[in-house]
Amino acid sequence: MDLVIIPQKVAEFESDTITILEGIKPHLESNPLIKNVTIIRGASTPVIKLEYLDNHIKVDISVKDIKHRGIECVKLVQDYVKQYEPLKKLLLVLKYIIKLANLNDPYLVT
Repeated sequence: MDLVIIPQKVAEFESDTITILEGIKPHLESNPLIKNVTIIRGASTPVIKLEYLDNHIKVDISVKDIKHRGIECVKLVQDYVKQYEPLKKLLLVLKYIIKLANLNDPYLVT
Protein backbone atom coordinates (compact mmCIF):
# COMPACT_ATOMS: atom_id res chain seq x y z
CA MET A 1 0.00 0.00 0.00
CA ASP A 2 1.30 3.44 -0.87
CA LEU A 3 0.45 6.56 1.10
CA VAL A 4 1.39 10.07 0.00
CA ILE A 5 1.60 12.96 2.42
CA ILE A 6 0.64 16.20 0.71
CA PRO A 7 1.96 19.12 2.76
CA GLN A 8 0.35 22.56 2.55
CA LYS A 9 3.45 23.75 0.72
CA VAL A 10 4.91 21.15 -1.66
CA ALA A 11 8.47 20.29 -0.65
CA GLU A 12 10.96 21.84 -3.05
CA PHE A 13 14.10 20.05 -1.92
CA GLU A 14 14.88 16.44 -1.02
CA SER A 15 16.13 17.64 2.39
CA ASP A 16 12.61 19.01 3.11
CA THR A 17 11.09 15.62 2.30
CA ILE A 18 13.57 13.74 4.49
CA THR A 19 12.96 16.16 7.37
CA ILE A 20 9.22 15.45 7.17
CA LEU A 21 9.83 11.67 7.08
CA GLU A 22 12.27 11.88 10.00
CA GLY A 23 9.60 13.74 11.99
CA ILE A 24 7.04 11.00 11.34
CA LYS A 25 9.33 8.02 11.99
CA PRO A 26 9.42 8.16 15.84
CA HIS A 27 5.62 8.24 15.98
CA LEU A 28 5.39 5.17 13.76
CA GLU A 29 8.07 3.32 15.76
CA SER A 30 6.20 3.93 19.01
CA ASN A 31 3.09 2.19 17.67
CA PRO A 32 3.11 -1.48 18.78
CA LEU A 33 1.17 -2.52 15.66
CA ILE A 34 3.92 -1.30 13.32
CA LYS A 35 7.34 -2.88 12.73
CA ASN A 36 10.37 -2.47 10.48
CA VAL A 37 10.12 1.32 10.09
CA THR A 38 12.90 2.37 7.70
CA ILE A 39 13.60 5.55 5.78
CA ILE A 40 14.94 4.92 2.26
CA ARG A 41 16.88 8.12 1.63
CA GLY A 42 18.62 7.16 -1.61
CA ALA A 43 15.44 6.64 -3.63
CA SER A 44 14.49 9.23 -6.26
CA THR A 45 11.55 9.94 -3.94
CA PRO A 46 12.57 9.24 -0.32
CA VAL A 47 10.12 6.93 1.45
CA ILE A 48 9.34 5.32 4.81
CA LYS A 49 8.78 1.58 4.55
CA LEU A 50 6.95 -0.28 7.31
CA GLU A 51 4.81 -3.31 8.02
CA TYR A 52 1.47 -3.25 9.82
CA LEU A 53 1.38 -6.29 12.14
CA ASP A 54 -2.39 -6.91 12.26
CA ASN A 55 -2.55 -8.06 8.64
CA HIS A 56 1.11 -7.90 7.51
CA ILE A 57 0.39 -5.17 4.98
CA LYS A 58 3.56 -3.46 3.81
CA VAL A 59 3.23 0.29 3.51
CA ASP A 60 5.33 2.91 1.71
CA ILE A 61 4.87 6.51 2.87
CA SER A 62 6.22 9.30 0.70
CA VAL A 63 5.90 13.08 0.66
CA LYS A 64 4.59 14.98 -2.36
CA ASP A 65 7.44 17.06 -3.71
CA ILE A 66 8.35 18.57 -7.06
CA LYS A 67 9.77 15.21 -8.27
CA HIS A 68 6.94 12.99 -6.99
CA ARG A 69 4.99 11.36 -9.84
CA GLY A 70 3.10 8.58 -8.04
CA ILE A 71 -0.31 10.25 -8.02
CA GLU A 72 -0.05 11.19 -11.69
CA CYS A 73 0.97 7.61 -12.60
CA VAL A 74 -2.04 6.16 -10.78
CA LYS A 75 -4.37 8.55 -12.62
CA LEU A 76 -2.78 7.65 -15.95
CA VAL A 77 -3.23 3.90 -15.38
CA GLN A 78 -6.83 4.47 -14.25
CA ASP A 79 -7.51 6.39 -17.47
CA TYR A 80 -6.01 3.59 -19.57
CA VAL A 81 -8.10 0.97 -17.76
CA LYS A 82 -11.26 3.04 -18.36
CA GLN A 83 -10.45 3.17 -22.07
CA TYR A 84 -9.57 -0.53 -22.35
CA GLU A 85 -11.14 -2.60 -19.57
CA PRO A 86 -9.29 -5.92 -20.24
CA LEU A 87 -6.08 -4.06 -19.36
CA LYS A 88 -7.00 -4.32 -15.66
CA LYS A 89 -6.66 -8.12 -15.63
CA LEU A 90 -3.41 -7.95 -17.56
CA LEU A 91 -1.98 -5.44 -15.09
CA LEU A 92 -2.96 -7.61 -12.12
CA VAL A 93 -1.22 -10.63 -13.65
CA LEU A 94 1.84 -8.50 -14.45
CA LYS A 95 1.98 -7.19 -10.86
CA TYR A 96 1.77 -10.75 -9.55
CA ILE A 97 4.62 -11.94 -11.79
CA ILE A 98 6.75 -8.96 -10.75
CA LYS A 99 6.11 -9.80 -7.09
CA LEU A 100 7.04 -13.47 -7.62
CA ALA A 101 10.34 -12.35 -9.15
CA ASN A 102 10.99 -10.01 -6.17
CA LEU A 103 11.06 -7.01 -8.50
CA ASN A 104 8.15 -5.18 -6.86
CA ASP A 105 10.30 -2.96 -4.65
CA PRO A 106 11.93 -0.29 -6.82
CA TYR A 107 13.92 0.97 -3.83
CA LEU A 108 15.79 -2.33 -3.51
CA VAL A 109 16.04 -3.55 -7.12
CA THR A 110 19.42 -2.95 -8.72
